[in-house]
Order: sequence, then C-alpha cells, then structure tokens
Amino acid sequence: MEETLEVDAALERELYKSGHVCRSCLDTILYADEVYLLQVGYAAIQPSGIEVCPIDGYDPHFFEFTCWEHVIEELRETVEDLPPLIDDYAVLECSCCSSGIREMEVMGLATYGELHCSKRSPEDQGTPTFSSLDDSPTVICISCLKRLSEDFRLWPHISQGNECAEGTHFRCWRYGCSEFCMVNAPNGKY
Repeated sequence: MEETLEVDAALERELYKSGHVCRSCLDTILYADEVYLLQVGYAAIQPSGIEVCPIDGYDPHFFEFTCWEHVIEELRETVEDLPPLIDDYAVLECSCCSSGIREMEVMGLATYGELHCSKRSPEDQGTPTFSSLDDSPTVICISCLKRLSEDFRLWPHISQGNECAEGTHFRCWRYGCSEFCMVNAPNGKY
C-alpha cells in the first residue's frame, strides 16, 4: 500500500511540473506553487499612474517563495550600510537600498504569485501562465538588480547603456562618468 502511495505521489509531482526551476535552489517549480517572478523593466509615467514595462531581451526568472524571502533579505543586509542615491527626479524607490529610480531607468520588479497551467492548452502539453497575487510588487534598482543577476547568473549583462559596474552603481548616465570609469575613461585610463 505504501509503495502505491509513493508511486502516486511521484506521478502527481511529475504531472505538476511547470517546466520552470527556482533560480536559487534549482528545484523544479510545480503548478500552484507560491513563487516570485523577477523581470527586468523600466518605469513609465502613464495617466493612470506609474507602469512598469518589461524590456525585451531579458527572460523572466522564478524563485520559490521561501527562496526569494531569503534572497531579498540577504541582498538588503548586503546593501544596508551603503548610503542610498537620493534623486529629486525619482518616481520609485528601491525596496532594498532605498535609492531613487527615475522614469525609463532599468530596474527589476519581483511579483508574488502562482504558476498555473493555461486553460487553453491541450491536456498533454501544459503551458505555464503566471497569476499575480501581489498588489505591491518589490521594486529593485539597477544596482541591486545587477548584484542579483551576478549572484544567480540571471542575465549576461545588466546596464542602462553599457556602462561599467561602478557607473551602474553611481548612475553615470544621470551625472556623467567618473574619471575612474572603465568604459569611457579618457585614453583608456582608470
């Protein structure tokens, strides 16, 4: 009897595989699991308020709920001693480091929800769809997003305009490159 239950549980787990994995623990995410969807986007001011628009070329990634809670807490601890970059033109604030995010700047958005099998999919080929359960997604500035991307190998390059890592942190597109910039330094010196 126990063998039958184990086989049934394994079969059920196989049927509920969504085709996605958690980027932190690398476990398979099952349909109806609580997850966070991490996307790269930019903030745009619309008549109805601020809308975050995804950027093409950056695939979204999923994190299991408990993994994301650990990941975001660890990131907040990493940046807690860094002073936030306060900006008079910011439309959003990073939930990790409290730095300002301007309209049209690259940013991350982590939305809590569940993966479900599309109701329009053929029975033998489920197509996962994300269902948001989040009224206030987690907003992440480009600097914190770059840290996450490097830690979990999410995207090959996160940048506003191909700036160096220091430029990303200090937002050189706002104020100009520093003399130590590795990309735009005069005569290649840094």
